[in-house]
Amino acid sequence: MKASCLILAGTFTCHAVADGGYAKNCQNMMLVDLDNSHVGLKASCKAGNKDQCSILNLWQCYGTDNNGALKPQERGAAPRCRSCKLNGTVLQCDCRDRSQGRYHISSVDTNNLIVNDNGVLKCFGNKAITPDDCASKRSSGYGSNLSLVTLGYALSFCGLALIWV
Repeated sequence: MKASCLILAGTFTCHAVADGGYAKNCQNMMLVDLDNSHVGLKASCKAGNKDQCSILNLWQCYGTDNNGALKPQERGAAPRCRSCKLNGTVLQCDCRDRSQGRYHISSVDTNNLIVNDNGVLKCFGNKAITPDDCASKRSSGYGSNLSLVTLGYALSFCGLALIWV
């Protein structure tokens, strides 16, 4: 009984924290390709009575530490990450550590850092761009495909499940 109460309390606590950022009044969040090594977060956010589309360069908000873990970092250089996807507000990428050069999955909840500033996404004072074609910009594979690492784990799990049965 105590365990179920703790789980329920933790769920409500996590939900309350998640509602503190941009997700509370933004929708249609997706990752878009800005150029060869930069990933953008595109969203349509409330600006008074209307919606405003904007695209924030996520590498202006996040970087990686020596172990390849994604961390909030102003103007963070994160070209060591690849195969990024967005699950709700959680950014997940395969990031390389500095010591051995190995890739591993790292994730961070973007809702804890990024805010809606009158319809424009912002972090650390870095404002998103609001191009005329923002609403029509499509995801370039980010967020819509499983990474090869994730796919490998999924296939391994399925294989083990078949052997187990």
